[in-house]
Amino acid sequence: MSALKSRSFANAFDACWALCCQPAGTADQGVPGPAEGWLAIEKPQPVAAALQELGLFSLDALGRTFDDEVIWYRADFDQPEAREAEAASLVLDGLATVVEVWLNGEPVLSSRNMFRQWLVPLEGRLRAKGNRLLMRFEALNARLGESRRRPRWRVPMLEQQQLRWWRTTLLGRTPGWSPPVAVVGPWLPIWIHRCDALRPEVLKQRAWLDGATGHYRVEVAAQVLPLEASVHLLHDGVQVQGDLLESGAIDGTNAKRLVANLCVDQARAWWPHTHGDPALYQAWIEWTDARGQACRIELARVGFRRIHVARDDEGFAFHVNGVSVFCRGACWTPLDPLRLRAEPAAYDTAIAQLRSAGMNMVRIVGA
Repeated sequence: MSALKSRSFANAFDACWALCCQPAGTADQGVPGPAEGWLAIEKPQPVAAALQELGLFSLDALGRTFDDEVIWYRADFDQPEAREAEAASLVLDGLATVVEVWLNGEPVLSSRNMFRQWLVPLEGRLRAKGNRLLMRFEALNARLGESRRRPRWRVPMLEQQQLRWWRTTLLGRTPGWSPPVAVVGPWLPIWIHRCDALRPEVLKQRAWLDGATGHYRVEVAAQVLPLEASVHLLHDGVQVQGDLLESGAIDGTNAKRLVANLCVDQARAWWPHTHGDPALYQAWIEWTDARGQACRIELARVGFRRIHVARDDEGFAFHVNGVSVFCRGACWTPLDPLRLRAEPAAYDTAIAQLRSAGMNMVRIVGA
């Protein structure tokens, strides 16, 4: 099953957060964590961002290397309401990078991959009051000294070539490309997910253009098959819908897979803004629950396009909807190098600036 949809930091579960920084090699290895040195913080976020908000770190006074420190995070919280705790999981969307996690003294996960989402089942693990989540992030530089085979080639601009063995970002670790501040700690939200057996979960969406016909396929998972479930597309007052039909069970779960395939005749094609209108269709799922009430889930907007890469002896070109497009743009790096994320309004402003500059492509570099 695909990853659960992330929540914003504002929707993280209600807890009192604190962090503690220690030199690498400090004796404290597990619970209950450091006895002193804790700093109260507002929310879980990378250590540099948290210290910046406390006035203890600044990009104007660099020199501190968080890859040389052991960073602890602590969250104290009470059990959610009984109905919220049933079949609930604690979701950790991204932990950078080498981390051990305990819940009420019990080890619940060990991660070496900042790009993986983790789910910790909460049922039977919580007390009514005084729960504690504890996370210990190791000093990555201490692990980079481990003996490994020599790489076949050297990565330009990368001082520590052993980073290739770790699933972590090179931002902050590549001099000249980004500020030298390594991202350490929870860099994506931490929240509580309660399994709703009656609400479908979107697994996959795909849209493509074949001639003048737009094709849209969406897959969802549901533990209880919804009644009269359908998928809808809408653009310029023209609406198309298709039924969600069962297509078998999902391995390893008690959920069913449902699929809908929609065809839009004479579909409005999506174009780069330099060549036409980037037409997008509104998309949503409708179904009726067991009480007869109408329910709805909004989906990502859908654009129909056909992309072809033309290769010949003279060069390489992108064709969009059969038209050769001269691509002009830039490489994207995070707007906030400490958090690797920003508020939606900041993205809107940056994208508008790119468009105003005549760009029609943004290259999202590998993290």
